[in-house]
Amino acid sequence: MLKIRASRDYDQWRRQMRKLLAERIPPDEVLWIDWEDEQLTLVEDLDLDVSGARPARVPRAYADLAERVFYHRSPQRFWILYRLLWRITHGERELLQVETDDDVRQAIIMQRQVRNDAHRMTGFVRFEQASDAEGELFVAWYRPDHYVLPLCAGSFIKRLRNQRWSILTPDESATWDRKKLRFGPGVNKRPAGSDQLVALWKTYYANTYNSQRDNPRLFRQHVPIRFLRDMPEATALDEGLKTNHKRHTEYRRG
Repeated sequence: MLKIRASRDYDQWRRQMRKLLAERIPPDEVLWIDWEDEQLTLVEDLDLDVSGARPARVPRAYADLAERVFYHRSPQRFWILYRLLWRITHGERELLQVETDDDVRQAIIMQRQVRNDAHRMTGFVRFEQASDAEGELFVAWYRPDHYVLPLCAGSFIKRLRNQRWSILTPDESATWDRKKLRFGPGVNKRPAGSDQLVALWKTYYANTYNSQRDNPRLFRQHVPIRFLRDMPEATALDEGLKTNHKRHTEYRRG
């Protein structure tokens, strides 16, 4: 059994799989070690020189699937993706169209979970305004279900291209300095930071409150409870609901 620690870098991990294919090592002979697993130390160093190996020709659907499933938190993801790749390149070219297949079904579920988690992250991250020796910056702490920060960083660059910002998660952090995106270690707990942006967001939300938002059941249906504590507008919503209800009651009495 070949023990391989999966690379945390997606492109590097793809080279790992390409090397295994070139060496004709079947999935059942590979034990993938998750990068978070610190218990197993006897891990093989895989020579990733694939210059002489022919690149595997795979359907675009597999590439899209692998790029999402790679960031899932399940330690089984590497084995499933390599098994799918092996089967696709060994006679089952149309495998991904068989959604009743166990490997395909599990991968599709993981893909959907990662996609949904990335969508939530881009919508629920809230920045706090801070400053350092270089000036103003924005900092956010967020706890995703999966390792989706690399998938979401590009969307934050588009939204805040001219601002310096950092997003901290328990798994890793991303920092944009207006020129380059860098990844670093994670932060287990939400750090104590400036409340200026939180206060600004509350003020904005309160000032733009309208009666169409007075359905708390619908609001919470779209925002899971575990995200509410890190969303300052949740407090503003409750305050707005109380104010709106009071005004509505006074109007009816008048």
